[in-house]
Amino acid sequence: MERYLKILLVLALCFGMTPALSAQEQLTPEEKEKKFYEFIEKEVERYESTLKLESWQVFYVDSILTHDYRAMQEEYLKSGAGREQKARERRAAKHAAAK
Repeated sequence: MERYLKILLVLALCFGMTPALSAQEQLTPEEKEKKFYEFIEKEVERYESTLKLESWQVFYVDSILTHDYRAMQEEYLKSGAGREQKARERRAAKHAAAK
């Protein structure tokens, strides 16, 4: 039971960390990737020492953080691209109506 509480606590803390990743807007893709993994590594080390995680828990935390942050980034990209597409469609419709 205790191990599940630790994992849930880690997940709860992770969702509060998303602003740190948004500061990477002006980096090259390679730099973003490097910063992403450095961020994950630091977070895993912090959780490991704070929560006194066992090695198998560290593995799960690392896997979960990596997967969930990737999924969140992809979701933000999808929603952002959807907004941009709608805005383009509105501009095109407005332009067509003006003719």
